[in-house]
This record gives sequence, structure tokens and C-alpha cells, in this order.
Amino acid sequence: MSPDDTDIILGHLERPEAFFGSSTDRDELLIQTLRNAYAECSERMGEDHLDWAWGKIHQGYFEHALATFGPTSSGDVAAASHGWK
Repeated sequence: MSPDDTDIILGHLERPEAFFGSSTDRDELLIQTLRNAYAECSERMGEDHLDWAWGKIHQGYFEHALATFGPTSSGDVAAASHGWK
């Protein structure tokens, strides 16, 4: 998304006629989208929404920028700087 995308999307939601056709069409789309999202969450994480948590579905693994930096091939900079093996 570009920095302006949020403003554009909010503008379409606030003034739906040009993009959605009418506020009724917008509302029906949003309601159906939320129903679909709720059904998918129920399917993936169980019926009890109190058990739902971010990270049960979306998980990201990012290597730290300094992970490969340092004198050891394993990237263990702290151990190497203290003389640990």
C-alpha cells in the first residue's frame, strides 16, 4: 500500500456512491466480508472467539539485520565477543 491508499479507501467508504454504487451496496459488501472473515476464523481457530489470538493464523519469521554479522559463521555475535563457544 502506498501512503495515500488509506485516505483513498476511507474516502470511498465515506462517499460510497462513486465506488460502490450506493451506501446500501457498500454496507452489504462490508457485512458479507465480515461474515466470511468470522466464518474463516471460526474454522481455523475454533468456535469460541475468546480462544482466538493473533499469531495462530498469521506468523512471520524475520531474520534480524545483524544475524549474520560478526566473527562466527553461526552469527552468534554475543558469544564471540565474550569469548564463549
